[in-house]
Amino acid sequence: MRNIDAAYTRVNQILLAILFSFILGWSFQHVYTLNSWNDLVLPGILVVSSLALLYVVKKIFLYQVPLTSLVLYLLIASFFIGPGIINVTAGPISIFPYRIFLMVMGILFLSEFAKPKHKLTTDSIYVKPALYFFVYWVGYGLLSLSWVKSLSYGARDFIFLTSGILTILFVVYFFYKERDYVVFFSIWIGAVLLFIFLGFWNHLTHQHLPISRLATAPDYIRGRPSAVFTNENDFASFMVIGIFFGFALFNHAKKLWLKGLGLFITLSGLYLILVSTSRASIIAILLGFSVWFIFLANLKQKVRMVFLGLGAVFLGTVLFFERVMSAVGSVVAEVSSVIGDPGVEEGSVDIRKNLLRNGMAFLRDTYGLGIGAGNAEYYIKNESIYPTFGQTNLHNWWAEIMVNYGVFIFTCYLLLYIGMVIKLFRINRTYASWKVKMISESLILGLVVFSIASVSPSSIMTLSYTWLLFAFGLGFLNYMHLNIKLREGAFEDYASYH
Repeated sequence: MRNIDAAYTRVNQILLAILFSFILGWSFQHVYTLNSWNDLVLPGILVVSSLALLYVVKKIFLYQVPLTSLVLYLLIASFFIGPGIINVTAGPISIFPYRIFLMVMGILFLSEFAKPKHKLTTDSIYVKPALYFFVYWVGYGLLSLSWVKSLSYGARDFIFLTSGILTILFVVYFFYKERDYVVFFSIWIGAVLLFIFLGFWNHLTHQHLPISRLATAPDYIRGRPSAVFTNENDFASFMVIGIFFGFALFNHAKKLWLKGLGLFITLSGLYLILVSTSRASIIAILLGFSVWFIFLANLKQKVRMVFLGLGAVFLGTVLFFERVMSAVGSVVAEVSSVIGDPGVEEGSVDIRKNLLRNGMAFLRDTYGLGIGAGNAEYYIKNESIYPTFGQTNLHNWWAEIMVNYGVFIFTCYLLLYIGMVIKLFRINRTYASWKVKMISESLILGLVVFSIASVSPSSIMTLSYTWLLFAFGLGFLNYMHLNIKLREGAFEDYASYH
């Protein structure tokens, strides 16, 4: 009987494959016009992504995931994509999946309070100080709208701030199992893979999604990847973090194919960042691998990496001397250009210095309280003291927080950032589980490289991965502490409720 069922299943699979091939071929012939082999790249990416999505959906239904977790998974996935692929415009309002799932998640969050025994209790929240800070930040941002000079800039920034902090709140409250954070990690890896494929499509075909500035840029720079982002710097700043998620997968996964996937992400991401010409991202990569080698790698890994590194350098130099020298020269040139040429007043480094000098002047005029949500761009555009040659964004996330929201918000944010890294490092050192080590290592390195990569984009507030990284880190810290308490016998009612 089992043999008959197995044969029946195989026949069904073959028929479905034939049907799928027929539909795909008809679509290419009648719907999607092919002018060259390059035109097959994007449809191929979408087909592979769709099949991967179907596999994930099958797993979710197989494990009977709760509705709140399912919607939150979809919210996280849509947060990565943003309006880059699916975006419906209705007048002045843009509607895309993230906004829809955020609204649904908000309704589910509020509906929990209507239950006689809801799980939205602070007794099970270990990261309460962080959540209090974020709530205070939202309140301060709302208050700052009363003194901003541009309400439209302020309102836009406040909406992004509130959306990001709500996502952090949802993750902390509703993700309470190891499975949730393994899925979160898997979604992140899936997003990195999708962006790698799109990045190579950009690089090889010089084609871009309409949201990208490179879609209409001169051809000589259109080989830079942008994926679903508006420019190459935003793409590179995300990919820096993605590289170390892949590197953590390579280090700790037990299955060989997962290790191979992690290695592919690491090497492909490195190449795409190099061709993106993002200097801050290149420096962030060097910082990330240095931190891993000094603080996270064990002796065996250090010895192995030294020998592998020396071997790779030797073989690469012997077999591909010119290419290796060209690549090294490109990296050295990009890194050294950060120092800047003092004789070139309009150089990018000098412009960024003037942007920061303007920001500090604005902050000083407000006695450290900040000029208000999202108004840095307006102030630089209209009230600059130092020349910025048309640049209006601060190009520095840390300065953006301080100038817009003041010294107090910046200090609390910085302390939160440092505290997360330290606590994740302790978890990585304490627990032997490969999943815990993989997730904690990816978060540590992701946060470390974020400190440098965040100065590359014009503004981080609108980039979703920032909020997802902090949501992942805080949620995981809360889960680990809750897991300890459950083992000690605390929160028994909470455990039984779930």
